[in-house]
Amino acid sequence: VVIRRRPLFYVVSLLLPSIFLMVMDIVGFYLPPNSGERVSFKITLLLGYSVFLIIVSDTLPATAIGTPLI
Repeated sequence: VVIRRRPLFYVVSLLLPSIFLMVMDIVGFYLPPNSGERVSFKITLLLGYSVFLIIVSDTLPATAIGTPLI
């Protein structure tokens, strides 16, 4: 029996989306503060973070204690 890790799977499914969301969050600070685009951009990022956390919790193995969404 040979057991192997697949690190590329975790890099693609966990690390790259996380880095992308962090970079987009930093880019949001360069938008004009008084524009409505900044607010909608940050709300969209918050939604992206929420979806990412739900996908990560579905991808990781189950534990005895449930993970809260907040």
